[in-house]
Amino acid sequence: MSITARVVPPASRHASPRGRSRSLVLVAFLLGLTLVAAACSSKGYGTSASSSTTNASGAAGPYGADSASTTPAASGTKNDLSILTTSLGPVVVDSSGLTLYHYEKDTGTTPTCTGGCAKAWPAATVSGTPTTSADITGTVTVTPAADGTSQLVLNGHPLYRYAADTAPGDANGEGVGNVWYAVKADGQKAG
Repeated sequence: MSITARVVPPASRHASPRGRSRSLVLVAFLLGLTLVAAACSSKGYGTSASSSTTNASGAAGPYGADSASTTPAASGTKNDLSILTTSLGPVVVDSSGLTLYHYEKDTGTTPTCTGGCAKAWPAATVSGTPTTSADITGTVTVTPAADGTSQLVLNGHPLYRYAADTAPGDANGEGVGNVWYAVKADGQKAG
């Protein structure tokens, strides 16, 4: 009596190229949907450069006035500068709700935070004429930033963001090095 063994190759070797292709298409489709969903759920507000001057005393932006609140765009506006109530009280924020700071080593409207400093403290820049909510009482202007863009200035102080502030209302830069301070509506130190 002889026993004959039959070797059966694994099923994956018999999968048709068409079946593998459908699987890859399905995986690619699902990955694409995931990326689209992630992109749609994120918010990005960019700014760039131009130059102009605006007196913000009581002047509303082109979409109306924001009121001091827990969100910088409570009425749906996207002003370059508005007020947000934080742990420091009401402070000036950009259109993304990020706290803005002034650097005490700046002299006049000339920004001096450049190079490595600017990586941690990027300039708050604007494109076109700056818009403000009605509660910004200081004078808003722009000045050339180190990279050639237009940096926002409030009552003679160039404004900066802090890289460690990642969510609206964060004020992690307050008092850093005893030279960085969040600003109030009139351009003075908040803390």
